[in-house]
Amino acid sequence: MKDGQGLLGQTTPEMVRPVESLTPRLTARQTHALRLAVAEGYYGIPRPINLQTLASRMGISTASMSELLRRAEREIIVSYARSLSHSPLPTPGPTTDA
Repeated sequence: MKDGQGLLGQTTPEMVRPVESLTPRLTARQTHALRLAVAEGYYGIPRPINLQTLASRMGISTASMSELLRRAEREIIVSYARSLSHSPLPTPGPTTDA
């Protein structure tokens, strides 16, 4: 499947919207953390670098690095999911852990 094409080959404007349109909602620190993580291969399989090393390279705690990445990832994923449909995302309900 080519970039910008759906499963059946149709292209929609939402599919070709640039990722850059999602980044203005990120803080400068979130953007820096995310760019560092990508550059260092943190999202690769297997990961050649761990969260502790990324945090050390930014001069912050592991917990802070984790929070920066999770908030950035959430913003990008939620923005992307909303761009796929004009209907709002369902609100999370109570969870039950078995």
